[in-house]
Amino acid sequence: MKASPVLALYLALHAGGGRPAQMGAPRPEGPLVWVRAGDEGDLHAACALIVRLQARRAGLACLLTAPQAPAELPPRTTWSPEPATRRGTAAALLDHWRPEILLFVGDDLPPALIAEAHRRGVPMMLAGAGAGAVAASGLRWWPGLIGGLLRRLDALQLRDAAARRAFRRAGAPAGATEVVGELDESPPPPPHNEAERAALAEGFRGRPVWLAAGVPEREEELVLASHRAALRMSHRLLLILVPDDPARGPAIAARVEPPMAAARRAGEEEIEEEHQVYIADTEGEMGLWYRLAPVTYLGGSMLGPGCRRHPFEAAALGSAILHGPRTGPYRTPLKRLAGGRAAVELCRPERLSEALCEVLAPDRAAELAAAAWTVETAGAGASERVAASAVALTERGAAR
Repeated sequence: MKASPVLALYLALHAGGGRPAQMGAPRPEGPLVWVRAGDEGDLHAACALIVRLQARRAGLACLLTAPQAPAELPPRTTWSPEPATRRGTAAALLDHWRPEILLFVGDDLPPALIAEAHRRGVPMMLAGAGAGAVAASGLRWWPGLIGGLLRRLDALQLRDAAARRAFRRAGAPAGATEVVGELDESPPPPPHNEAERAALAEGFRGRPVWLAAGVPEREEELVLASHRAALRMSHRLLLILVPDDPARGPAIAARVEPPMAAARRAGEEEIEEEHQVYIADTEGEMGLWYRLAPVTYLGGSMLGPGCRRHPFEAAALGSAILHGPRTGPYRTPLKRLAGGRAAVELCRPERLSEALCEVLAPDRAAELAAAAWTVETAGAGASERVAASAVALTERGAAR
């Protein structure tokens, strides 16, 4: 490809400074894909893509670079915060990790990394970018720079037709651009033991159930008080309370005062009719609780630091979603659920008991759960297409 004077000038002016590259871990054996997420919203889509890539190619390892680590890393994946914004850093990272391809998720186009990868013949792909990526980029003040970067990419799989027009105007080759849609941001559904689910459901004896998932200590009293208030409207209502810290189980049980009574999962206590609260103070059973509860409150979103669980976990398993204004790392998926009228946002703590009674009506819970499932699955097709294209590029990268 013809050299780009603008790109060369940009890289020369941004060559100095920065700290030495931090590798973080040795490179694993076998094929490796470098997935780069531009921001918080892109992180969830990047993790979902990694899961699909690994399902398509056995033994594939991944390097995930993003400003923050995900709550849960996919298998055979190393996370690094290294931005690779300087040419020396980018070169050192490429030499260490030796990726078969580079997959950029979102709107970010790092010039140094693109230039160094292109110089080494590493195939590159951009996925999930929108029309605003070109307009919002600080690189637009360098005439021809964005076009020079885009021409070095092997494939651009974009969010919509508006994005394709914007990238074509910026200089992307027509044959390399494709509209695939919004990327999936869903984590794999949490697993469960079906025999255990059936036994618990039988033990609940047809009682209405709601789940408070990942409740931090600051919200324990709010959740218990909201449940106490909701019991006035539905006297057989059962709360499954999953604390953010399972060690809080005994302390939460001590806060449950008459006329309410609690049973603890970690204490192997059976649910009886006189129990109104089931404290799920164990780990690794979220898939069980989502499948048993038609309504889920996302703990941490009202008085805590933000949601402690990914909203799409509940959405994928048919549980209607309630949440407060504090989104934590899940602003983008909650925004998508709001756009699909698929969740109820509570503006103040006292609204929790009121909204709970409204949403527990079977028709309303089913309506919300169906809408949430539609939003949650909307990006699956786009992510599958991106994964298929990326795996095809890995074969080309392996052959170089």
